[in-house]
Amino acid sequence: MKRIILLCSFFALLIAGHTQNYYHYVGDINTTTTANDAPMNTYYNYSWTRTLYLASEVGNKTITSIAYRCQNDFDDTYANQSCYFKLVTLTDLITDDRDYHDPISDGATLVWSGSLPSLQAGDWFEMILATPFDVPTGYGLLVYYNQASNIGSGWTPIKWYQANDYTDNLAVGAYADDAAAGLDIEDGDYKARPLTRFGVDTNSWIDCH
Repeated sequence: MKRIILLCSFFALLIAGHTQNYYHYVGDINTTTTANDAPMNTYYNYSWTRTLYLASEVGNKTITSIAYRCQNDFDDTYANQSCYFKLVTLTDLITDDRDYHDPISDGATLVWSGSLPSLQAGDWFEMILATPFDVPTGYGLLVYYNQASNIGSGWTPIKWYQANDYTDNLAVGAYADDAAAGLDIEDGDYKARPLTRFGVDTNSWIDCH
């Protein structure tokens, strides 16, 4: 037992000096199906989504980044983007209403804010988290994405690769151009979950219990 503890301590110290990541995908990496409106709709001035990742998909992981893949070129830069994480035990979003929720008031944590850059077809839009986010075993992850550029109207929207179709009730969102209302857009619809790539800290592999 003492030898096992020493060995685990050795590996922990070996890795502690430099964080290593691997990618964990939710959705088929070879998918060819796309949609315009999740994680965000860039055609409109404002959009929001809430996307659920199940405990079986993301539990027992320390997440360091989240990324979505685009199918077409996007030649603009959109400021005022933000992403929030919340631990949940939900299995779908049917019991959740389909209106806008302020993420902070909802108990979510801001994990990234910044700009959506120009992208080329096939690129991943990756957000590096300000602080790694732990998802314990038995918990899922609710991801809130707010697009508040106020410059979207009329631009060719980004087509995002999908993970699954909307009938699974795992994503909800809405979009509009009304600057007065901003993100407070009611009556959202169920959306297709986007293909998602999580960066995961390999330190979370070490379990010496």
